[in-house]
Amino acid sequence: ALNIALSSSSPEELLPRGKIYKVSGKNKIFTKKELNQLNLQSKSLASSIAKKFAAKEAFAKAFGTGFGKDLSFKDIEIFNKKSGQPYIQTNKKKFSKFKYKLSLSDDYPWAIAFAIIIK
Repeated sequence: ALNIALSSSSPEELLPRGKIYKVSGKNKIFTKKELNQLNLQSKSLASSIAKKFAAKEAFAKAFGTGFGKDLSFKDIEIFNKKSGQPYIQTNKKKFSKFKYKLSLSDDYPWAIAFAIIIK
């Protein structure tokens, strides 16, 4: 089976949720490894945050559960290879039997993510 999902986000949607997001919200959505990579992309930090947030939402939709007790934001990690290609890493065994594909794009102020899960 092939599951495909789309999600969009914008820096304005995420960051102005107050300065609360800047201080504590990132730690609820991103792992330390993700935050380290985001810091390396600091010249486009807002755009990177929006794309990775959209990617996590798209993955949760493609998996069919959304976020809840069985899936949290931190169960999904979004990274970039040196080439810039995004990829998904999960820390849940139940996801290990699937293959994932991810495409991210942005056109200010919007970021968009397509996630494909191959079962």
